[in-house]
Amino acid sequence: MLGNVTNMQLSLAGDFIVQANWVLGPRFISDYELVYFPAGSKTRYTANGLTSTLNEACLVITRPNEEHSYHFDPEHPTRNMFFHFHVMTEKQQSPTLQLLSVRGPQMIPLHETSVIPTLLKQAITVAGMNAWNWRERCILLVAAALLEAEALVSGTPMIYAPERTLPQQITRSLEFLNVHLRRPSLTVAELAAVTGWTHEHFSRLFARHTGMSPREAIMSRRIQLSCRLLVQETWSVKQIAHAIGMEDEHYFSRLFHKRKGLTPSQYRTNFANPRNQHLAPVDDTLAPYPLNEYFYYD
Repeated sequence: MLGNVTNMQLSLAGDFIVQANWVLGPRFISDYELVYFPAGSKTRYTANGLTSTLNEACLVITRPNEEHSYHFDPEHPTRNMFFHFHVMTEKQQSPTLQLLSVRGPQMIPLHETSVIPTLLKQAITVAGMNAWNWRERCILLVAAALLEAEALVSGTPMIYAPERTLPQQITRSLEFLNVHLRRPSLTVAELAAVTGWTHEHFSRLFARHTGMSPREAIMSRRIQLSCRLLVQETWSVKQIAHAIGMEDEHYFSRLFHKRKGLTPSQYRTNFANPRNQHLAPVDDTLAPYPLNEYFYYD
């Protein structure tokens, strides 16, 4: 069974927060889609005439050429993490996993201690950081999540350790960073003061728990914010630089090109798309990778 699942090809993934009351579909897709909803909501998923209300953390599986639609929560933005993939089988055989078969489940509830969210978050984290062997690692992580989901469907007892969380002091500093990100005068010293730690101790522990220095985190989140503004707003590059807390538009452009491999104008030309208008503002403390951005595996 494992060989069948790992013989898969990822094509698209993302972790998006969409506006309240957005409707996607009805539509058909040519591949499989695995969608993780981290919290319950009034979102409704309909496939082949059957509707499920996603009122708890869950997975949704859509099969190739299956008519389906989403009516997202009418009152609140909804976060969802999705993966599109093909399963390569010999002589067009059907996938061996029950959850991928045409008679498989539509929605799979997840217990709060399930390891599946951690596997899927790690897959997007690896893609977002363009880490070593990221494509192969993402395939294995998503395949592992599918096997864990198959175990749930088959009724196998699951025992998990709780997910580790950041120290409260680091969380407070990230929340402060998110609130004051657009202020040009924001300093690492201010972030350290929020935690009550010395500058040196804060910088050391921040890097240990987040994988980057506080200064790098400030610049990284400003670039992430600029990416969203470039595709969602019609502002000039200078206006966007000022909006993210960078007073020198030329420095912003150089830094953006260094990190993204494109100028801000090129990024806007390549990725601005009307379908992104449904996305809601995001809290950058929710994930260690850019939210509301596509990760292409092809």
